[in-house]
Amino acid sequence: MDVADGSAEPGYRIGERACGRGVATAAVREVCRLATTAYGLVTLTAVTTRDNPASMAVLRRAGFTAASDLVVDGRPGVRYTLPLTAA
Repeated sequence: MDVADGSAEPGYRIGERACGRGVATAAVREVCRLATTAYGLVTLTAVTTRDNPASMAVLRRAGFTAASDLVVDGRPGVRYTLPLTAA
């Protein structure tokens, strides 16, 4: 979503039964691959709240790094970025 100037923000949600099985990490990694190869994007940005450690872990495992703190719906959050390179 919010695709502009070679950048986009991926969004994801995994069903409770699939949690802890690597499904979210695999999905985010695939989105990163497609963002580069199919869409020619150069950066992805993701936002999550600090009270969602599972999402923070998924983003870190997919290669995102914390870029800044922010507030999301009144809750402390983190903006992550991932520079993309063509394979």
